[in-house]
Amino acid sequence: MSAVEGGGGDLVAGVVAVIVMLTGPQSRKARNLRRDPRVALSLVAPDNPFQPIMIRGKVVEWIDGDAGWAIVDRIAEKYIGGPYSREAERVAILIEPE
Repeated sequence: MSAVEGGGGDLVAGVVAVIVMLTGPQSRKARNLRRDPRVALSLVAPDNPFQPIMIRGKVVEWIDGDAGWAIVDRIAEKYIGGPYSREAERVAILIEPE
């Protein structure tokens, strides 16, 4: 997952952030989200597991093909230092928080 808004994931007051999730287009996650686009995320910091962050939202866009891979690679570059493997098909799912 990653927040995208023109840069490093920093949030600015008045700017709508979009959460990006990657998955296989035929995965159970993808099938379930196509059936029901509501999403609930729970994030926990390793150093403080008793103060989770809860985010609810809905899928607003599915991006595949070259545009989807551009998003996948942008996130991969940040976290693994290079492009994501093309061994498995991936789709970028944009989630708009409520």
